Amino acid sequence: MVLQLSKQNKTLNIKNFQDFEEVATQVLLLLSHQIQINTLFIAKNDLKTNRIMHAINKDKVLLRVGDELDYTQTLCKLSVDYGERVLVIPSLSDHEEACDLDPVKQLGTGSFIGIPIYDGCGGVYGTICGLDDQMVNFSENDIELFRTMASLLTYVLDLEFAHQQLSDLSAPLVPVAKGIGVLPVIGSVTLQRMESIVDKVMTLSNKLDLHYLLIDVSGIVSLDEDTSEQLLRLAHMLKLIGVKTMFTGIRPDLAMKINRLRTNFMKVQTFGTLAQGLESIGFIPPVLSKS
Repeated sequence: MVLQLSKQNKTLNIKNFQDFEEVATQVLLLLSHQIQINTLFIAKNDLKTNRIMHAINKDKVLLRVGDELDYTQTLCKLSVDYGERVLVIPSLSDHEEACDLDPVKQLGTGSFIGIPIYDGCGGVYGTICGLDDQMVNFSENDIELFRTMASLLTYVLDLEFAHQQLSDLSAPLVPVAKGIGVLPVIGSVTLQRMESIVDKVMTLSNKLDLHYLLIDVSGIVSLDEDTSEQLLRLAHMLKLIGVKTMFTGIRPDLAMKINRLRTNFMKVQTFGTLAQGLESIGFIPPVLSKS
């Protein structure tokens, strides 16, 4: 997806960025070139606390990254309550609700513009806003830009959520008995995906108090030297926290592929099937009664 802004020929291609944080930073930079307002920021809230995640100040520092306020006392709450439309407040001191908020009392006067950003579950992530201690006349183009940027950030959060869901489904750690877990790895294994798997497995192995983890690779489509090294690295890290790792589902074609790599899988136990691996540690699947 490529977004192009006419002024100064600014463009934004979200394919060039790794995550929401990078896109958010670039969005504020682009808005700062397009709209004459002192402060632009993105805030995240949990309906209790409003935290500034990204901020750009031009002439005066009105907000800093990391600032936190009671959500009920923020202009962001007014924006969220306003719904999916862009909330424009030309004069904060004259606005019935805004004038009583603590930040506005400290500011004295000024203008505000904001719109909610929604997360991958359809809930409110936070807001993207503009703030100034001087009066600002917002044009229709300014309002449309905020609407577009909020939609873009919501879209990026949707993508991240979908990617995480896919990652969870393609490598779920399944506890099959006390102290025993199975990690079926499915599809193509990239270095980026392996990093996500390693982080998740290390956390869950400790949380589930695992003694054995069987990594089933029967669903892997392709495997190269780098990712196979990462799999062995995972096994080594698990060993350090007391978890014995076995690889199961070694198909004939996969065995031939591994044999051609310099990766030494002889350091770990391997089995042709998951059932063989479970049997080796004395796990007997429960027999389903026929009714």
